[in-house]
Amino acid sequence: LLSDDIFQCSESLGLPPNSLGVKESIVQGVSFFKAQLKVVASTTGHEPSPTNEGDVNISSVLYQFPSFGPWLKKERNGKWSEEANYYFYKNIVPGFGAGPGDKDYF
Repeated sequence: LLSDDIFQCSESLGLPPNSLGVKESIVQGVSFFKAQLKVVASTTGHEPSPTNEGDVNISSVLYQFPSFGPWLKKERNGKWSEEANYYFYKNIVPGFGAGPGDKDYF
């Protein structure tokens, strides 16, 4: 079943999953992703680039788990790697009471 909340971002507003219509989902999804790009800059110490694989992967994980940026900065000096990504999903995400998420989301 396809949801109207195509960016799956209702939760970023504190709403139950799939609460937004198509237009609201796009507006909120773009707004939330833009905010995550600022977190990428704060995490890595440089402006994110669409051609930097690490920046793209960090932004993807942040979209799903905003706590990833602060953790990555503290624990891995802001450097993304598959190992860091998998470690976060296996060991950190469950501590938030969340499901495992998709560790291959990047």
